[in-house]
Amino acid sequence: MDFRLTPEQEMLRKVVKEFAETEVKPKVVKIDKTGKMPEELIKRLAELGLIGLGVPEAYNGSGMGFIERAIAVEELGKVCAGLAAFLFNTYLGIDVISQGSEEQKKKYLPPIIKAEKKRLLLL
Repeated sequence: MDFRLTPEQEMLRKVVKEFAETEVKPKVVKIDKTGKMPEELIKRLAELGLIGLGVPEAYNGSGMGFIERAIAVEELGKVCAGLAAFLFNTYLGIDVISQGSEEQKKKYLPPIIKAEKKRLLLL
């Protein structure tokens, strides 16, 4: 069995690593001191499509899977454990909603994936 990442997964790793190094790393000390996640980082997670990893395209997700989620959390965790934990916990909430009715999925998943609803994102 071949366990190498696909070219798409390698590209995802590169994008997340660059985001973590250039946009997250300069804010880590402030995040650690205040215990608050800057809203602009959450918005960037959404813009990069990272919140929607593992969510079907029908709900504005990427259609990717759990390996891609693990890649995103791993790369963020190398720079900021808090942001990685936030993203992982968001995935857990998304997975619960994904087990709900079609109405619930249509109502809640798109705004979560776009980071439009603070209360849904635990901010």
